Amino acid sequence: MADIQDIQAQLREIRHQPAASGSGGNLTFYLVAGFAVAAGFGIVLFMPKIFSVQRTASLPVFHETISRETAAAVKNTVAAPAQPTDPPGYASKSADEVATIADAVCARNPQARPNGAAAQQNASFSADTILHENERLYCFLSEGPARFCAAGQSRKASADIINYFKGIEYANAAAAIAGTPARVPGVELAPPDAKLAPDWRVIVAVEGLTKAGYLSRAQREEIGASVPPDIKHRFALVIANASPCPKPPWWAVWK
Repeated sequence: MADIQDIQAQLREIRHQPAASGSGGNLTFYLVAGFAVAAGFGIVLFMPKIFSVQRTASLPVFHETISRETAAAVKNTVAAPAQPTDPPGYASKSADEVATIADAVCARNPQARPNGAAAQQNASFSADTILHENERLYCFLSEGPARFCAAGQSRKASADIINYFKGIEYANAAAAIAGTPARVPGVELAPPDAKLAPDWRVIVAVEGLTKAGYLSRAQREEIGASVPPDIKHRFALVIANASPCPKPPWWAVWK
């Protein structure tokens, strides 16, 4: 009987041992699974923020590098145009008021009297009129640039610039067809390949308006399509800033 009881006791011990081992294994599994789930939530919640901060912190360095390279390229190609500024007399004036004052200032110079109709401006470009056109357009573009916050003034500037360069182009083409060199102001006997050329002050004034943000992208593209390739390339190098003009009120869309 004692042997049978010993055997039964041993069987009971053997039968209970797997149950204890299985309970310990299940506990270990649940602990590992819980840790994995917690780690997964941590990665999902915190890793995007960490990478976002690192990426944002690296952007200014990259942008600064690109800006320096672009600025160096522009500086090597052409001097940076100065942005036009309004004298104190134009302060707190509307665009139309600035235009009136600026036209009066230009009228004091006989060579730079206010503009006429756009259609008449390129009617007769020659050595006799080029000096007047240079002064007229330069004064119009540089005196009181806040006038170009008015849509009509801005469109007029774009049209005048295009007519100016086209007028010089047509005058040189007409001289080439006639087989005679274009007469150059101040030169009595022009060389055979003499041509009228745009005033550098006008070119700088256009660049200044572009940089200051007074010319829209559409206007800049239209001007670029109407000027010689070398001047088009020069204009394209100018980085346009945001327009300094005040935005119209929200209710202006119903006017």
